[in-house]
Amino acid sequence: HDVRGFVLFHLAAALEQDDTPTRDLGTACLLSYGLVPLEVSGVWPKPDDGPPRPNGTRETQIAWLLQWFSESRASDALRLHAPVALARLANGAGELPKRAVSSVLLSVLTNHSTESRDLQRATVIALGRLGDDDLDDMDGRIRDKLRKLFGSKDTMTRDLARIALARVASRPGPGP
Repeated sequence: HDVRGFVLFHLAAALEQDDTPTRDLGTACLLSYGLVPLEVSGVWPKPDDGPPRPNGTRETQIAWLLQWFSESRASDALRLHAPVALARLANGAGELPKRAVSSVLLSVLTNHSTESRDLQRATVIALGRLGDDDLDDMDGRIRDKLRKLFGSKDTMTRDLARIALARVASRPGPGP
């Protein structure tokens, strides 16, 4: 746990300080951050707990990345790697982290979203990693959004939505 926390602290610091012209360092940090899950504590951080730490528990790790993703002024070329990292971390982290990540990702795909097409495509891929086939409302919202994207004018988005929905439908959920 201590080694993982150390790694995550330094990945987060490097991500926040990345000023390289290509953003390759930031991309590597984001991808790596999503591959180093901490232990789940079962406690979702509250707003009055202060800013989330990137290296406390899986929940604070997710909360930190959600905050970075939502507030970052980083380029879309860098931000588009966050949705998949978030989906990886939220899998197996419990209901509250999954809801928090799903809500943010679904907001990227609203009809009036100002997010880039590439970020929206990355979000579709992430939703395919996050949803499952049970009857809870969040999984239903994910499946509904992916089905609606079948009518997208963008061919790549349509195709990614089909693949994502197939992944969601083939993943058994914990509920009925």
